[in-house]
Amino acid sequence: MLESNRDRTYRIRLFGTANVRRWGFEATNTVLFDYVAPQNQLQLAGIFSALHALPCGVIMAGQELYTSGQILEIETALFPVQAAQGQPPVLFGLMSSFEIPQPNMPDVVLASAFYKIHSATYLDVGGGIPA
Repeated sequence: MLESNRDRTYRIRLFGTANVRRWGFEATNTVLFDYVAPQNQLQLAGIFSALHALPCGVIMAGQELYTSGQILEIETALFPVQAAQGQPPVLFGLMSSFEIPQPNMPDVVLASAFYKIHSATYLDVGGGIPA
């Protein structure tokens, strides 16, 4: 779950056990964009903003880069969730990888989330999709 703050920093509020194992650390309560490749932050911010504006969902395909040099193919599905009144908007999602980091490599830790973004396919949940 990603909490969208006013400055669109997207704080990770819930990070699953499989994600902790894959990234090599617990990321709950940290800012997602601290881990996103700088060249993709603007694109990702635009995708996330569209989810709140319409609202709609998205399925993104891309890659994560690890300190071992390994690159994993990932898919992420995100949907806006109605937060309690007065609370920041929330994106709820699921991240999955097609591989796992190589367990025999020393210090296999995430170096960059969304290292590459191959595609973003918007899903109409009743509010339309971006043009």
